[in-house]
Amino acid sequence: MSWNPLRRSAARTPPITTGPPDEKHVEVYISKFVRLEADTKKLHKQARKYEDLMLALYRCEKKLAGDLANGELCRDRQELRRLLEDWLGFASEMDNAVEDHVLAVRRCLVDPLKRSQGLFTEVQSSLRRREQTVQERLRLESRLARLEARGEPSTGNTLARRGEYRRSLEAARAAEVTQGALLEHDLPQLHQGCLAAFRPSLEALLHAQVLHWGAAAAAAAEAFPDIPATKARATSRLAALRALSIVEKDT
Repeated sequence: MSWNPLRRSAARTPPITTGPPDEKHVEVYISKFVRLEADTKKLHKQARKYEDLMLALYRCEKKLAGDLANGELCRDRQELRRLLEDWLGFASEMDNAVEDHVLAVRRCLVDPLKRSQGLFTEVQSSLRRREQTVQERLRLESRLARLEARGEPSTGNTLARRGEYRRSLEAARAAEVTQGALLEHDLPQLHQGCLAAFRPSLEALLHAQVLHWGAAAAAAAEAFPDIPATKARATSRLAALRALSIVEKDT
């Protein structure tokens, strides 16, 4: 894809702010990112599982066809043996197609989901820095409040300490506002960017599914032409696949 939301500039220019960020707005998008990260990890795990299951399915199909062809159930029935041999030939013929399909799933879904982890790591780092700034601001407020509550004489040392805490507190508050403004500005754009970047991956995955299962249906119809209704079912299946909106129509 030409646009990658994971590529972020290292030097960030804080947006111009007229006041503190809307904390509710920030928290809404933080929650969205937490859910998006969890869903992405789950989807990545399931996509890897899908790859393994696809390969295992066709391995099991070949073994099943071979065991039946060589077993006692069909040993003395030539018509069944021929049918099973055709089935075994079909399953073997699908080997390359399955490997190509698994590779397509990896490129369309698994790899993009894996790359998206960099974005979530970056967001989590920003959230940790913001939380550290908030905790530092609270600590300084507490220290300054305790210092002023003591009612110590206004000596040079006391005034210097109060001045130091006030300057540190002012810097922490300014950093908190800046970090909050960055999150308020960036999180919605990053969230929408993730969704926009995922759409081409999903469309490519569905297109790969159409190609694979369409080819499988056509190969099955050719391998088993004598089975009643095989051709009709294959034709119906292909028609349904071609009717999908993402499939390019013949002109």
